[in-house]
Amino acid sequence: MTQMICMANSIREGDRCVAGIEVGTGRWIRPVPPAGGGIPTRHVNFGGHLLEPLDIVELNVQPPQMTTRYQCENCVMPAYDWRIVGKAEPIHLLPCCERTTPILHTDTDRVAPALLEQLPPAQWRSLQLVRANPVTFGQDYWNQRRWRASFHDEAGNHYSLKVTDPLACDRLARGEEIGQDCILTISLIEPWTHNAEEKPPTCYKLVAAVVEL
Repeated sequence: MTQMICMANSIREGDRCVAGIEVGTGRWIRPVPPAGGGIPTRHVNFGGHLLEPLDIVELNVQPPQMTTRYQCENCVMPAYDWRIVGKAEPIHLLPCCERTTPILHTDTDRVAPALLEQLPPAQWRSLQLVRANPVTFGQDYWNQRRWRASFHDEAGNHYSLKVTDPLACDRLARGEEIGQDCILTISLIEPWTHNAEEKPPTCYKLVAAVVEL
């Protein structure tokens, strides 16, 4: 069995995208069903407790038969026999925060698939933990029901990324303030476009989890 500190349980097309850091190795794990896609929401509900960042989960995962496009962290979870075994403290994640710039390949909110195609699969990265201080949160200009996180990386590059952490979004919608010193899980999605005729598919960056320090 593998133990993983959950660092994302974000909304993905009605399902959930879960990711975390393996206890002992520090490597990223994104458990996915054998057929791929997201994890049904009912399987992240543990007796009324929805899986959330910092939960320590014990689960079985296997290497995939083939790497999901640009997401080398994906691991197959053959059965939903996982359980929560503990809780981590935010300070425990600080050694896992990276100062590498730019964040996930580029200094913008997206990555062109053509750029990733130039890299060997071993260099693909779709998850990164960063400490953002200061980070500010505001409503999305185009959709007032969505939220964005704005921050700079160590090199001064500015990012404004959509927040998909449901707990953080609920807090912001209620008018609660989130502190400016946070650990963020940055996730790179598979190529997507809302209209292939107007715009080619692009890999967008998201803030999948917000943990206050």
